[in-house]
Amino acid sequence: MFSRKPYSDWVEHAGLIFFSGKTGANADGSIPANFPAQASNAMSNVSTALSNAGCEWRDVIKVTVFLTDMRDYDSFNTTYTEHLDGVFPARSCVAVVRLPRGAAVEIEVVARRTAAR
Repeated sequence: MFSRKPYSDWVEHAGLIFFSGKTGANADGSIPANFPAQASNAMSNVSTALSNAGCEWRDVIKVTVFLTDMRDYDSFNTTYTEHLDGVFPARSCVAVVRLPRGAAVEIEVVARRTAAR
């Protein structure tokens, strides 16, 4: 196991910030058993990453969602809309065979750096 992550949480280039994917892991690294808890955690984990980079959800221009089971799509959309304020960035949602550590959802985003804060 790596003693530190072999990736960056985010990288900025030309005014855009590319964030690494965030799963629904709890703070201790454990993965909740049920999908709604994972989806909510994943959204919160993205929110934390955005905040750490000085951004908010309103700065996000692209979201990519990875689901291990497309039957969770409607459940994810419910959680997604609860975490955003009605302004939705462009989004893709794709099915994948597997995600790290048994996660059922992973979210990655691209945000733009805004000059005025």
